[in-house]
Amino acid sequence: MFQKKILVAAVAAMSLSFGAQALTIDLFSTPQANLIDYTNGSQAYADGLSSQAGSAGDLTILGGYRDAWVTALSGANNNSGEELGSKLGVSGGLLRFSNDSGVVGVAELQWDGGLDAANPSVIDSAVGLGGVSFAGLTNFELTTVESDLGYTIELTIYSSATNWTKVSLDAHAVSGDSAPVVSYIPLAAFSNDFLCGSYGADTDVNLISCGGTGADLNSITALTARINAGDTVAGQNPTTNIDLRLTSVNVVPEPASLALVGLGLLGLGAARRRKAA
Repeated sequence: MFQKKILVAAVAAMSLSFGAQALTIDLFSTPQANLIDYTNGSQAYADGLSSQAGSAGDLTILGGYRDAWVTALSGANNNSGEELGSKLGVSGGLLRFSNDSGVVGVAELQWDGGLDAANPSVIDSAVGLGGVSFAGLTNFELTTVESDLGYTIELTIYSSATNWTKVSLDAHAVSGDSAPVVSYIPLAAFSNDFLCGSYGADTDVNLISCGGTGADLNSITALTARINAGDTVAGQNPTTNIDLRLTSVNVVPEPASLALVGLGLLGLGAARRRKAA
């Protein structure tokens, strides 16, 4: 059961917490030049464009560095001056991802703490962030300024190259005329091994998948967010013409008003545990 609240700013969400400190993943205050892919390809890193932003002392990005990757899948065209493609960049405190008219594209952000400007699309999932802990934190917090269409986002937490958990979920359209929407995604979806392999585990959740023993939230080496990937289990294709703007990604303690968020996920895990026993 995911709950959405409209808040004026992330500070308001912080004030609702029990006193534990939030962890910033990315405030998008460090700019990153636009990547524009005009060539149709696949959802493989080799078929897209990538770049890196940040520095070792950048406290607005977890690990100091942000890797960005974007690829057009269909509809892209750079002939006859049409210049139709998929675009990803960070400016003015916003992540901006968009597909031109008739174009389907996918983007990914990576936070792995590594300075690898020559190969930014390579995830350092073995060492990366060096074992960051989410202890005392209960929710991902995504602040969306505008999204003209709904889309699928895949969040993946790595504890090593072989131990990871991925949650695929549907995000909804957000009107540019409304206040920013803050969405909370329970970390219970990533920390309960009995949820691995489940489809439709909760409202708006598609597939929860795991590698090895899944992610250890007390020892995190990398995080990724793939935007507009589509729900492959349901045969859903990525959305065309999407225009998305995000202002921040954080991991936060549980706000008092969201005390029941994630109970559906925890309940499903308990039921699967009893069945396995």
